[in-house]
Amino acid sequence: MMRAITSSILAALIIAQVAVLSSASELDRLTRAVNMIKAYSAGSLTTCAAVGNNAPFCDVSYPVPEYAQRDAKALDRAAQTIVNGIKNSPSVSASQACLRDIKGLYCNIMFPRCDRVRNEISFNTSNCINADEKCPQSIRDNIKKGHLCDYIPRGKFYLNDCIKPPSYSYKTCPNAPNAVLIPKFLVAEPVLQDNGATALKKYLKSKKVSDACINTAMQLECGVIPFCSPNKTLLLTTLTQSVCKNFINW
Repeated sequence: MMRAITSSILAALIIAQVAVLSSASELDRLTRAVNMIKAYSAGSLTTCAAVGNNAPFCDVSYPVPEYAQRDAKALDRAAQTIVNGIKNSPSVSASQACLRDIKGLYCNIMFPRCDRVRNEISFNTSNCINADEKCPQSIRDNIKKGHLCDYIPRGKFYLNDCIKPPSYSYKTCPNAPNAVLIPKFLVAEPVLQDNGATALKKYLKSKKVSDACINTAMQLECGVIPFCSPNKTLLLTTLTQSVCKNFINW
C-alpha cells in the first residue's frame, strides 16, 4: 500500500516560509507560545553540512542545510522512490530523458545548496515548469494537479529568515497556531502537506481502512510541518517516532 501512495505523499513533504521579529516583547510572546508546544529539533537553521555518502541516488557533492544532512538517507530514498515509481509503473512508458529530468528536479528540491559564509540556501528549481516536458502526458498531468511548481521554493533564502505562515483554506490539516513562525524557504509546506494528507485520506477511505487508522495517518501527515524555534536557530517539529511507528505498524 505504501509504495502506491509514496510519490504523492513524498512530493508533499518538501517546502515552507520565514520572517524577522520586530521587538523584544514579540520575541517573549513567541517564546511562551512555542514553549507550550511539545516540539523536537529537526536540525539547525544556522549550519551547513556535507552529505558524504548518504545520498548516492542524488549524488550530492555540495554542502546542504543541517536538516537535509541529518535526513539525507531518507530524502535520497524519497527522490529515488518517486523516480522508480514512474520508471516501474505498468501504465506509463517514461523515457530515460524524462526520468533524468524528474530526478534532477526532486533531488534539487530535497537538497538545496547551502552557503556557510552567508548562512544562505539556494534552490536550483527554476526549470520546474519544463522539467516534465519529456515525460508522458499522464505524468505531466499528475505533477500539474499537485501544484508542485506553484509552491516549491526558487532562488536564495537566508536559513533563519522566519515568518508567519500564509493563510490557506486547509482541507484536512489544522491551521498552525498564530504565534508559530516557519522558515521562509518552506512557505508552501503547509499547503503541500495538506494536499498530501487529503490525497492519502481519500486513498485510505477507498481501501475501506478504519477511521482510527486514518486518524493516525492524518496525525502523521499533518504533524511533520516544521517551524522555527523562538531564537530562530533550530528547525522544530511536533512529529514523534512513536506516531510514525504507530501508523507503519497499524
